[in-house]
Amino acid sequence: MTTPSAVQPVKKAFPLDVEFEIQLRLPPKALARFKCVSKSWNNQISDPVFQETYHIRSKNRINVLFHKRPVNLNMRNQMLVEEWGSFNTKTLTIGNNFNTYGVRVSHLSMVTPQGMICFLGYKNNDYNDAHVYLYSLTSQLFLELPNNSASGFYVGRIVGSGIGYIPSTKKFKIVLLFVRNIQIHQPLYNCQVIEIKNNSLMGDERGSCFSNWRLIDGHINDLVDCFETPVIVESTLHWKTWYKNFIISFDLESEQFRRIEYPTNGYDPSMSTSNHLLHLVDLQGKLGFLTLRDPRIQDASLWRLKQDDDDALTWERMYTFSLGGSFHLEPLRPLFFRNEEIIVLYTRGCVMFHNLEKGSFKMARINEAVNCSVVGVYYESLSNE
Repeated sequence: MTTPSAVQPVKKAFPLDVEFEIQLRLPPKALARFKCVSKSWNNQISDPVFQETYHIRSKNRINVLFHKRPVNLNMRNQMLVEEWGSFNTKTLTIGNNFNTYGVRVSHLSMVTPQGMICFLGYKNNDYNDAHVYLYSLTSQLFLELPNNSASGFYVGRIVGSGIGYIPSTKKFKIVLLFVRNIQIHQPLYNCQVIEIKNNSLMGDERGSCFSNWRLIDGHINDLVDCFETPVIVESTLHWKTWYKNFIISFDLESEQFRRIEYPTNGYDPSMSTSNHLLHLVDLQGKLGFLTLRDPRIQDASLWRLKQDDDDALTWERMYTFSLGGSFHLEPLRPLFFRNEEIIVLYTRGCVMFHNLEKGSFKMARINEAVNCSVVGVYYESLSNE
């Protein structure tokens, strides 16, 4: 028998819309912990609607990764992470950084949109002994991948590399293009791949977080532009080529190469010998091609690759625009495209936001006087768990 003074349990329901909004603002690592707390939270965070909403919001909170080269051999290489949560300020400042533990970083460095960094590095400044390294921006773990015969690694001169995420398998895949020593005079560019099982770089109860290296059947005869990292669009890597009018693409899922011809309407083929006038960019899930028709005034065209139901590819010219003569002293590089706005990085240390619809400009200077080069952009993703 109960009395009026007895304490009765009261169940208060937290508004689901407020709970949903709070979880959308949490980083992936926090969401991973929430999934372990209760079954209802696990179901909510795993729901496709929640994940798609989280994905869309994350793409508006872009971070840019820079590589700071040492001024002398005794200094360490550093990767500088520029936190760009807001574009309202006139000055962009470095948010945090990490060093590469004495490993000398080559120009072949790349970061996936999910925050996995892959780069070629050299120990003791021995440029004949390249190693593949990974760094997770989620777990902050640093990993050197094996390059011996026991791991299936094929030794050769590396001419290209790339990394991407495959949503269907929830794994990352690294691609190395290389030339075997016996093929130097008549090169065939072979390809070997390795899978990374998660974005934390932590092993499971079955062993390490990576597979063995594996040589694929396909190869290419065309030299890719080894001075720039490829552009990843969905699960496909895209390289520019030297002195050719096409792009080399590699589908990480099917492991097939494909040639994609440059735009022919309004494009000058002689520009293929000046690769700094051609740029590839991810146009919100489509491959973009930026051409500078007149580098003196940065007169440019932006193209988008379209694919029909029969798998045929065509280029669509989206915009033709000029950045004006005041920008002709420095080369530009497109970083990413968002809401009809292309973001352009200048090597002199500033970023320009160019609204292609309105033709408006906004400049922001990077508040870091260092000799940095851009590695790529990334955003927080639920694949980071």
